[in-house]
Amino acid sequence: MYGGKYFSVVETVSAGSSATIVDYSGSGLLRFICMRVDGASAQGTFEATLNIYVDGNTTPALSAPLLAIAGGTVAAGEKSYTRWDGTNYIWDMVVRLAIKFTTSLKVEFVNNDTVNATTLTGTIEVITNE
Repeated sequence: MYGGKYFSVVETVSAGSSATIVDYSGSGLLRFICMRVDGASAQGTFEATLNIYVDGNTTPALSAPLLAIAGGTVAAGEKSYTRWDGTNYIWDMVVRLAIKFTTSLKVEFVNNDTVNATTLTGTIEVITNE
């Protein structure tokens, strides 16, 4: 029997810190990430990395800048945000993936910005064998 498991994410990650946004034991398929990212640098760029670990490995199966995973291409100095709300730069992303795992899944957000905190709000879907 296959089913969907949704992980709600509401997490503020301090500058230079990381946060585990999914830590799941079981088998399945990481299906999509739908996320609103608030708090880009004053230049409007997001200095963040997404690490995805499967099956207890300490080396990520996927580790890349958030923009690269979401299909964005931003040259040095270009702005990557989708809008300005008067206080924060905001970036919305929807990423469809197909990352299979047999025993566990861990998704980690790394805020590489040295000044600004970043707030994540969204949903991550995992197709499970439950």
